[in-house]
Amino acid sequence: MPTNTLRAEAPYADQTDVYRLQLSATEERGKKYVFLVIFDGMDYQTTQAAAIYKSGKVGYTEGRGTGLLF
Repeated sequence: MPTNTLRAEAPYADQTDVYRLQLSATEERGKKYVFLVIFDGMDYQTTQAAAIYKSGKVGYTEGRGTGLLF
């Protein structure tokens, strides 16, 4: 388990096999709904640049920041 894992006992899966993961949830575990969230390229610098672009000013240089919904 990686260090600083939020919940070491939580079942984690390899994101490279999304089909098998969804199939396991629906067929083997009987889940009715599967909620899939994919994050790509939204690191701190990218979200900071998007907030600067949207607002037209540098609103923050560290921390959570402002200007975007996420």
